[in-house]
Amino acid sequence: MDISEDAVKYASDANRKMVDEGRLTVKTASAENLPFPDNTFDLVSAFETYFFWKDLKKGISEAHRVLVPGGCFTVISEQYPHPDFDERNAEIAERTGLTLVGNTELMNIMRRAGFEVSYSTVEENNWVCFVAKKRTPAKFR
Repeated sequence: MDISEDAVKYASDANRKMVDEGRLTVKTASAENLPFPDNTFDLVSAFETYFFWKDLKKGISEAHRVLVPGGCFTVISEQYPHPDFDERNAEIAERTGLTLVGNTELMNIMRRAGFEVSYSTVEENNWVCFVAKKRTPAKFR
């Protein structure tokens, strides 16, 4: 799923056999309004995307909503706020419109949404990976 119709077309074309066999569905939608029922998935991933969401809290709450109890939500990014990468990240933000959120802030938003969260970084590359488990009802939607 992606908000970009171009990305959805690319993913559909790149995975044509699985799409044609009904083993993969690719949809256009936003993270803030997932077109799936509650408690649908065991895993939701957000790879290189959270920083483009219009409403981060809503997107995280939607991930929580569509996960089964105990389901896993991963958020992976090749950049996060860090002094060694501030100049590079600012250039990327200006060029693409992304908005980075500090790791502690993102972890706290995920916790308030009802996730048990941990994260790890590869500091020398400015990479971060959050792994969250659905544990409680969301406190905000």
